[in-house]
Amino acid sequence: MKPFPGKGPDGDPCARRSDLADLAILNQYLERFTSMSKRLSHLPGQGRAWIAHVDALKSLVAILFVGRGDFETIDQLSSDRFFAESLGLKEIPSESALRRHLEEYAEPLGAVADICITEFFKRASIPLDNLPDGHVTLDIGVLPMADPCSFLGRARWGHVCKNLRDLIPVVACLSMRKWALTTGLLGRSNDEFAAFLARVIDKAQWLTDAPLLIRMDDVCGAWDACKALSKCNQADYILKWNCHDQNLPLWYRRAFTEGRVNTSCPGKEVALLSVEDQHSRDNEDGTQHKAGARLVIMVTKYTTDKSGATLLVPEVKLEGWWTSLRLSEEAVIALYQDHLAQGRHISRFKNETGLDRFISSMPSVNQVILASAALACNIRHLIYQPGFMIEEPSPSAESNAP
Repeated sequence: MKPFPGKGPDGDPCARRSDLADLAILNQYLERFTSMSKRLSHLPGQGRAWIAHVDALKSLVAILFVGRGDFETIDQLSSDRFFAESLGLKEIPSESALRRHLEEYAEPLGAVADICITEFFKRASIPLDNLPDGHVTLDIGVLPMADPCSFLGRARWGHVCKNLRDLIPVVACLSMRKWALTTGLLGRSNDEFAAFLARVIDKAQWLTDAPLLIRMDDVCGAWDACKALSKCNQADYILKWNCHDQNLPLWYRRAFTEGRVNTSCPGKEVALLSVEDQHSRDNEDGTQHKAGARLVIMVTKYTTDKSGATLLVPEVKLEGWWTSLRLSEEAVIALYQDHLAQGRHISRFKNETGLDRFISSMPSVNQVILASAALACNIRHLIYQPGFMIEEPSPSAESNAP
């Protein structure tokens, strides 16, 4: 197939293209900036598989790329000759064949999709914007999914619903432009989350030499995440503190007596306080390593409502963040506020790929789908990013991507 141009007429990279033309660009980017075809050709079981590995994974990435997060879409495209030609497919798999193939080869296909995300970063020279202090942000957020029972049916699929409910779909995004670095489908075990966190940091540090600033909500316990992050070099963090079960009157007294109080806004008083805590972890040689973590507390007291009317009983709000940064409390809070844009990016991730629910009853297949969605979302983001031109990958970009 002839190379498809990476920009529209008159050199406009944002020129409108049809979805089918975008699929041709998708295939060009997959071939130029990843080793998907090469890696899939060496996977075991290709001879006895119903369909080729590359046809299955490319078809999955394509339907997510056009925003159709369900298997039924592939049957609607089975008669579209250009769909197969634009992606370089030998044949378009049916819905049942694609499901069966993903269920049988979920683990190797998911590993290849995850490696291709890292290769795409490296070979396409994705720009990673730094904060003014030199950090590269690494934001980790939860991808909310619909209740499995709402589409599977509680009576027949109750055991499947329970298994899927216990899993947390997580997306890690790198840089201020929120490129999807990797995805995970985690249980509620702190050890499992710590392993995922270590894998994410390894991938990020392989892509950039700049120090990382990890920002996330209380996914699986911020304090346990602090202990896991204390092992990492060149990585700082700001983690949301889960304060729902805390003693609000106690923190109110401490913040307004020991902290700094700002009363510049009428009807609102803000007290900021930093608390140091210590934790220890076992080293590989059996010794113990002690590390400190800083907890930034913000207690806000409202004496008026939004309309300015005086409240009979003041409203008190408690918030907190674990951090390794030695900046002022205001600076730490401001850095975390930018992390809230992660929620908007996750909404865009869901809207662009059409993933608002688990589309398989098998967690391993859903993991392949999440990784493929991250790859599709990155390529879509790159295609529609104005003013960013792609250079040809150099031979040295051949990678051993983690």
